[in-house]
Amino acid sequence: MADVQVQRPASLQHFQTRIPADGQTVRKAVRSSLDFLSVAPNRISLPLLAAVYRAPFGSVDFSLFLSGRSGVFKSTIAALCQQHFGAAMDPGHLPGNFASTANALEELAFLAKDTLLVVDDELERRSRQALKEAAAIQYSYQQVSDPALLFMSLLRSALLCGQAHVAERRGSTPEFPERWGWRQKADGVWVAQGTRIGWLIGNDVYLEPAIGRQVACEMAGAEQLSISAHTLSRRLQQRGLLVSVDAGRGMLLVRRILGGQPRKVLHLKARVLQGFQAESARNGS
Repeated sequence: MADVQVQRPASLQHFQTRIPADGQTVRKAVRSSLDFLSVAPNRISLPLLAAVYRAPFGSVDFSLFLSGRSGVFKSTIAALCQQHFGAAMDPGHLPGNFASTANALEELAFLAKDTLLVVDDELERRSRQALKEAAAIQYSYQQVSDPALLFMSLLRSALLCGQAHVAERRGSTPEFPERWGWRQKADGVWVAQGTRIGWLIGNDVYLEPAIGRQVACEMAGAEQLSISAHTLSRRLQQRGLLVSVDAGRGMLLVRRILGGQPRKVLHLKARVLQGFQAESARNGS
């Protein structure tokens, strides 16, 4: 009805119902819809398309679940189905995800009654994986007495858990932001998580020693690092984890323009903060 207006919640803003202008437009839309059957085997595409056409006919007591390994385009196929109810609902703009609470999803399903509602679990999967990786790193180093290696593992955990991030030289999103404490929103924008502990330039990381130590202490909880930032820097050098120092001034910190300001920072290889060379150091001398 043209004279009826509704106010939709933000998560349903992309839902649109358009009445075709003429019979030719209807036929074109139906053919485009049926083309979906060619994107996957019948055992996958037929039930999904059937769900699209069943949704407007009222209540059902079942749902469909797409299962498969990562990288087989599950979210993309689900989005093609969802786009029958709004072309803007691509894989990055699906209406629901499992990061929402059960009550929130129930309310969303009620508001989206008699339409298809895709609930994507990709965000929850990434969160679970990050937490598992963080737990594995922390467990690996629980018995390590070397504060330099413990420091690096705690920072890595902070990046994985969204408690810290590394930016590029000017403070914006670095390359491979998911590795450096950034999370992608539904609209595709990357957002920094937690405290900024340093900057990424090429294969090098420039770390703020005091801020990094503070974040590491927060991650360690009650068993905080018991040494100062200066002593920690010396331990990093002794472990061979510093790429360069300010030999002319006899300092471990190097001077760089980062984020538009001159700063004194620790110079490390990016691989160190990602855990690779730190692991070699732990197993070496």
